[in-house]
Amino acid sequence: MSTQLTRRDTLKLMAATSTAATAGVQAGTPASGFVPTKPMDVYAKIRCSLRDELVPFWYRGQAMVALQDDVPRPILGVEGFSYTRFTRQEDGSWMTRLVEVGYFTDLVSGAIVDEATNRVNGKRIKPKHFSSPVQAFGVNADGSVTSDHKLTPPSEFAGRVWAPYRQGTEVWIDEDMLAKLTSDALPPSMREAGPPRILTLGSMTSYRSHSADVQNPRLASAPCTFHLQELSSLPSWFELGDVVGKQLWRLSGRKLASPDEMPATLRARIDTDHPEFVKKPGI
Repeated sequence: MSTQLTRRDTLKLMAATSTAATAGVQAGTPASGFVPTKPMDVYAKIRCSLRDELVPFWYRGQAMVALQDDVPRPILGVEGFSYTRFTRQEDGSWMTRLVEVGYFTDLVSGAIVDEATNRVNGKRIKPKHFSSPVQAFGVNADGSVTSDHKLTPPSEFAGRVWAPYRQGTEVWIDEDMLAKLTSDALPPSMREAGPPRILTLGSMTSYRSHSADVQNPRLASAPCTFHLQELSSLPSWFELGDVVGKQLWRLSGRKLASPDEMPATLRARIDTDHPEFVKKPGI
């Protein structure tokens, strides 16, 4: 069975960015206000902000096991909090940075669990909660996503932000992060025993905002919600043995006006495990 490869692992491996690339240009208030006219500026206003500022997000959903020839079966809940910062570069592209902390939860109560029962086979498992270093990527005017980290075939990475589109009174925009890595490209602490093998990830997210908010010249950041689906290799801590299948995540969340809007139970756990994170996230 393959080592887990999640969006967090992939972005951690791929997001090597130079200091010069993240310096950007000073973000003031344009004379015309914050009205984006280019597709990736629309993305920046919805996904984060046209100002160079911290933007908090909260999300919740489920982690599922999809074994070969079987339907996906929920195994745990997921809940997390993140900060995003977008910095406009001199060529008009965007440098995006993100940090996050997340936890696995009980599917029924929503409480964070440090031990649980695998609903597929009944085995006891110890969920591997996650926190990330800074995940940094460049988003170009054509929607392509770039990284300074170079991969050697057969490993590959493909990131894309698709052009925004209208759905009734809303603007939607889709973001893909797709990767294939050999297990020996992982840091030693993440490798499994045995010969190298291919690990895969597909992380697909849709963001949505009201058109009126996107076009509001007084708003640098448009309120938004999002939905993410992620398909990746099964983690060893699922205790599934030598099976063929994938891990499927389904998450929904929203941009917060303040970190104080996150659920109190999540905030308490983050403050216990990562005391400086909410006030000093490091981006």
